[in-house]
Amino acid sequence: SLALATAAAGRGATPLPPSGAVHAADEMIAVNGKQASTNGEKQIVQPATRLAASLPHALVQPDGIAAMLKGKTLAFFLDYDGTLSPIVMNPEEAVITEECREILRQLNFQYAVSIVSGRSCEKLRNFIGFEMDFAGSHGLEIRSPGGRQMVHPVGETVQHALKSAREDLDSKLSHLPGYLTEDNSFCLSAHYRCVPEEHHEQVAETVKDVLSKQSLLRHKPGKMVHELRPDVDWDKGKAVEWLLDERIKDAGGDVFPIYIGDDVADEDAFTFVARVGGLGIKVFNPAVCDPTSTTATYRLDHPAQVATFLRSFVKS
Repeated sequence: SLALATAAAGRGATPLPPSGAVHAADEMIAVNGKQASTNGEKQIVQPATRLAASLPHALVQPDGIAAMLKGKTLAFFLDYDGTLSPIVMNPEEAVITEECREILRQLNFQYAVSIVSGRSCEKLRNFIGFEMDFAGSHGLEIRSPGGRQMVHPVGETVQHALKSAREDLDSKLSHLPGYLTEDNSFCLSAHYRCVPEEHHEQVAETVKDVLSKQSLLRHKPGKMVHELRPDVDWDKGKAVEWLLDERIKDAGGDVFPIYIGDDVADEDAFTFVARVGGLGIKVFNPAVCDPTSTTATYRLDHPAQVATFLRSFVKS
């Protein structure tokens, strides 16, 4: 990763201070359908979809990335589960290593770094262990250092629906060994990773039935999880677009986005980042993962490699 370190430290990749105050919620949704000004007048790129297994490896072939980043002001957007932390059987035990935590701390001091996750901001803060920018519930809530928080306008309107859906799920599925409904503030996660395979279809059908009674919610599949989210045109891609717009305001000019993620929900962010000429990196190990398509442009195999990649940008 020497080439990456050279590009970041020695050839002018400009550190960006943490984002300023979070703006009002109406500004959050104003970016819908608007091209972020990441590349000035540059035309929007139509993302190409390819098999994840065919992507070049970000650590094995770093020269192309180094050339792409030369002289750029960088902003990092990072998924949490499966990207910074390993996928574990119990989602409450998805902790990052101390090494990764220290890399994040240094990176966050030198650049703009945001964690973009389906988890709630509170859970992300507890996992990371220090203040930084968190976009929780797939970006429906955004929290910045100093306690500044902004919630998508739909957030409060769906609380009753989420509460009702959780009670419904638990009443029908809590008897299954290994099942867990996780409350992430503005979305629910129905985890079935630890549920015996013969009950997976039962979980899926129950989620479908619960959603049929909740017009304000919609379904989004993930890795061994069914997510129930507000039925609104907002996702990780929209959240990254909004956050990137904030970075551009802070920097007073163009900002180059780097997004790293591993799950289906991260594809919205990969697509947005590709459209504005940024870098998307999918955490995907062809040896153990099922074939999948993506709009990311590079890959890393697992969270330890993500930490190595991020370390290459830290200036001593």
